Amino acid sequence: MSNKTELKLTLLDILGRNFQSQGFKWMKSRDGFVKREQINLFVYQLNFLEKSKGYRVEPVVGVRNELIENIFHKTSGFEEKYHKGTISVVESIKDPSTNKKGRYDLYEDRDVDDVVEKLKTLFYEYALAYFDKFSQIENIDQALNDNFDAAKHGFIVGPCSKGLIVAKLVERKNYAELEAFYTERVQDIANGFYLPEFERLKAYLREYKP
Repeated sequence: MSNKTELKLTLLDILGRNFQSQGFKWMKSRDGFVKREQINLFVYQLNFLEKSKGYRVEPVVGVRNELIENIFHKTSGFEEKYHKGTISVVESIKDPSTNKKGRYDLYEDRDVDDVVEKLKTLFYEYALAYFDKFSQIENIDQALNDNFDAAKHGFIVGPCSKGLIVAKLVERKNYAELEAFYTERVQDIANGFYLPEFERLKAYLREYKP
């Protein structure tokens, strides 16, 4: 019987060989699979949540737009070694059979084939379409900035910063309104801890020419 690490590596190896046909490579530092296409990095990441018997595997899909991320890190304050790890849009994937967040138990050797098939199904039926959609910066803008007063933006700094960046890049007519809204939201997060960083971003964007 395989141990936990062997189960994980077996799963990733099988998926990696399968996804090669779509141009994806196994990126071991992410426990996932990536593909570079022009200014975008497509990421199909597997989060392995440790359990006593093995892992619970949760697939996540994301797109890193280099233009957005390069601007973000002009003022992010992140150490340089972390710059390449940030994502512009990211989303958990729902299992179509349950309409709930995909979570798959990987406890024993006999679980591998079943989990592989489920993760392959999500990759081909959902992730590839997601990558195609969010390869367009206009769709990233819509995802972050349409209905921008939604509660999901209320306590997260990343969407505020990146929403403002992409609004600048696509030259949104309501940019000033978005700036005011996101400033208010960032001010509410951790008693304004991230506000100086956000103010630096605002100042940078005022001088930026798309």
